[in-house]
Amino acid sequence: MKLEAKSLYCKRGNSEIFSNLSFTINSGEALIIRGGNGSGKSTLLRTICGLSPISDGDILLDDKSFKSEELQIKNNILFISHSKCLTDDFTSFENLNYLSLIANNKIENKEIREALNKFSLEKYSNAKVKSLSEGTKKKISLCRLITVKRKLILLDEPYSSLDKAAISILNNLIKEKLEQEVIVMITTHQDFSEKNIFNTNTLNMEDFNVRSN
Repeated sequence: MKLEAKSLYCKRGNSEIFSNLSFTINSGEALIIRGGNGSGKSTLLRTICGLSPISDGDILLDDKSFKSEELQIKNNILFISHSKCLTDDFTSFENLNYLSLIANNKIENKEIREALNKFSLEKYSNAKVKSLSEGTKKKISLCRLITVKRKLILLDEPYSSLDKAAISILNNLIKEKLEQEVIVMITTHQDFSEKNIFNTNTLNMEDFNVRSN
């Protein structure tokens, strides 16, 4: 599988977010998207998954334009945003089950328990999300890397609010996905040596005429 952005241009109102942005990434590769707050990192991911419009240019998956193959492409994407997308009044278990259902991804209860166990969250399985810490909520969101199967994974600031143990678990999950020929895109403003973690390419948003949001 190959994902391409060609001369991508995106704006919000009259403000340019980024322009002339191009990249190519293939199966089994990770792309680290760097930039400060307001640099357009999240907007790029939202554009790829169809939540923000393309002002100009195009995005292609295996040479098929997102504009003409929208539904098929969306069914290949898992987007885990920094906002976590969890329902406060659902338990951890219920959230993962619900998010799998709306992703049209059938899953057994034991798989949900295994995902929670991966991040040592089994004791929070029946706890309502609204009672949990931000770090625990982030880990629950990241359990979707296990419960939802996709060939293109978009992770928006996945390392924020995580402790060292959770970061190690996340990195191992990303390695596993890359070995399965999944494409992984990761936004971050944090400084870490990704080259010592997995094989990556880097995209610096400031290289594409990015202006403050």
